Amino acid sequence: MDRKGNPMSMIREQVRHNQFEAGTIVGQTETTITVEFGGQFGTKLFAYPSAFESFLELCNPVLKKEMDELITRLRAQRESERKQRADLLEKQTAAQKQHEEERRILFELKRAGAKKASPAKKSPAQSKKAAVPSKTNASKKPI
Repeated sequence: MDRKGNPMSMIREQVRHNQFEAGTIVGQTETTITVEFGGQFGTKLFAYPSAFESFLELCNPVLKKEMDELITRLRAQRESERKQRADLLEKQTAAQKQHEEERRILFELKRAGAKKASPAKKSPAQSKKAAVPSKTNASKKPI
């Protein structure tokens, strides 16, 4: 891409690939380039401009310099976006933890308030014991 954001025209430019050797760019879109390599390798399609980060190298020194600058800008932009996503995730996680802590505190306050407000109640089993005399006491008759 040039400084205005338009893709650099690279049709008919020579490139080198570490495995396929020399080739010529025969097609280009905003996201791909097509390179024709000699001999058995034929025509290959590459992602543009990411292929120039590791697979392809332009033979024209002026275009190579422009491509290197573009890749540097794209890397900086990706890093900036990655940091923004990480910061946002960190803020969201902190807000979620704070919300959970607030809910826990409210729950504890409600629970403590409920204990204070209600008098100590006997469990249903304790109430039945008080109403029904025990067998050991009932079987003993006074003499």
